[in-house]
Amino acid sequence: MKSSHKILFIIILFIASCNEEVVVNNNSQIDTVFIIKEVKKPKETIIFDTIINKKAELIAGKSLNYYENIEQKSFYKNHQKATQKSWYNFDIKNIKPIQIWANKENISISENENSTLFYPFSGPDILYAITLFPNCENYILFGLENPGTIPDFKSVNDSLLEPYFENLTHSIRNLNRFGYFVTIKMKYDFRNGLLDGVVHIILFHLSLADNIVLDVKPFYLDNYGNEIYVNQLSDLSKNIEGIKIWFRNKNSNKIKTLYYLQTDVSNKNLSDNMEFAYFVSKFENKITFMKSASYLLFNNSFDIIKDIILKQSSIILQDDTGLPYKEFAENNFTTQVYGNYNRTINIYKEKFQPDLKTALKNEIRDKELPFRFGYNNRFSETVLILAKQQKADNKTSDEIIYKIQLTMLWDKLDLTDSMFSALPPSIDYYFDEGYYKYTLGLEYSEEACEPLLELAHNAGFTDAFIAAFENGNRIYLPHK
Repeated sequence: MKSSHKILFIIILFIASCNEEVVVNNNSQIDTVFIIKEVKKPKETIIFDTIINKKAELIAGKSLNYYENIEQKSFYKNHQKATQKSWYNFDIKNIKPIQIWANKENISISENENSTLFYPFSGPDILYAITLFPNCENYILFGLENPGTIPDFKSVNDSLLEPYFENLTHSIRNLNRFGYFVTIKMKYDFRNGLLDGVVHIILFHLSLADNIVLDVKPFYLDNYGNEIYVNQLSDLSKNIEGIKIWFRNKNSNKIKTLYYLQTDVSNKNLSDNMEFAYFVSKFENKITFMKSASYLLFNNSFDIIKDIILKQSSIILQDDTGLPYKEFAENNFTTQVYGNYNRTINIYKEKFQPDLKTALKNEIRDKELPFRFGYNNRFSETVLILAKQQKADNKTSDEIIYKIQLTMLWDKLDLTDSMFSALPPSIDYYFDEGYYKYTLGLEYSEEACEPLLELAHNAGFTDAFIAAFENGNRIYLPHK
């Protein structure tokens, strides 16, 4: 995204969210746009597309008679038989034990929270997301795999349908066996034919888990992170593309949304395509879940997505392949650890974390897990870390704090960088709307910030201003 677009985004975003005056101080950074009154977008009207749900049920091997000609074929009966057997075993061995454990440990969030589950490096794995966090309102998944398209099954001949159902059954083998998908194997599974992306696997698991699929729409993100619905995704598009699925559990009227986006979240790609960061930042009450994440966040080339997770998540549940265990304490999270952890698989042997093993050894609570998934499943081990963000200084959650915002940059700086050498050592940052925004101090009134503001101006930060935060989130002050 060009720099002119970056500036334009900030202005347009705030103008679109207000119905009263928007004031811009032309002598300050663009971050001195102030919201006087925010207007919430009206909720989307969802029309239940019954054909979409029938397609999901067909994919899941359920008898419904709508596709009677297909259901009578031997290849479909084989698909049904294989699906019923594998699902029964998987449900008994994995799903139900996870549900019992999650309820016992209060992992799930109340229905009233309107929370969003953010699942980095998930691929099509909606099943574990809704099993561990069934009460979220939104689910954001992403990966490198194509979103895919749903065919009109009634118009497809048997020469395409037979390999489709065979490949579909084959594509879930790693999830059933180890509890995760393998990117390189999915790329092979999706190489041709009707099975062209993750939407097939997502619908397969949503239907098997007793959900009704209400609608599916392809979309792409514009430069500002907004969803633009289209009739068909284009392989030639330079935009981040995805699918949005509306669904609800058969035992609930609460409509949920699932987003899958095809994107690379390395620093280089995110810096050039910040619309993904804008999109994710729009969702509040975020919980992050990670498993079998290839230790990508141990790598400095994924610092941007790491900061999004750490700065925007109130709860993080992960195995050892997500964030390094030491970073939770460094970022004001408390942790509980569960399971067993004595090794890593050979290709990641250098990623073993002795401090995580020590934490498990010192855990005085019941740390056993009644299920297994992830890389160490083959060793009959699974480790989970439940991390919760702590409130600063034990202040009440509704208390407003004030800081001096010094500058905002695309790149992340060390807090001891020479840029801040003339200032007190109370420098911090937060990641917001694609920028690293650096702050000074922490006070409980605007008046208490005035001396720090003068100090910042004298140190050369002429565009510095007082910024307010509530519950760790930036709130905007009326212009004076």
